[in-house]
Amino acid sequence: MARLLHRQFLTQTPEEIRKAVEHNTRLVTHGCYEPLPVPEVPTLVFTGEYDTLCTPQMGRELAAVMPGALFTTVKEADHLVTVERREESADLIGRFCTDRPIDGLPYCHAVETPRAASAAAPV
Repeated sequence: MARLLHRQFLTQTPEEIRKAVEHNTRLVTHGCYEPLPVPEVPTLVFTGEYDTLCTPQMGRELAAVMPGALFTTVKEADHLVTVERREESADLIGRFCTDRPIDGLPYCHAVETPRAASAAAPV
């Protein structure tokens, strides 16, 4: 998958790059990115263990600001974890949404509760 994306980026014309920049600029300057209160709902944040775009540390930081959120990484996966490890991602999400255990799954690293860890850290 990474090779496919790499090839797509390398073959973009200057016009395609200009359009992509214009599109992304519109997205990030749109008012929908204004911070909103974080709802207290069950939340699972996960990423691929080798994701360099949305790194595991970024996932932990996101989970840390969400009350009671859980965080894990899927083993042997990069940024497109839901594509690269489709069955495992579906199983993980399905388990989480149906209150089945997600600890100890062979395709995930240990499940963390980053908020609890950050709250326990000395100030």
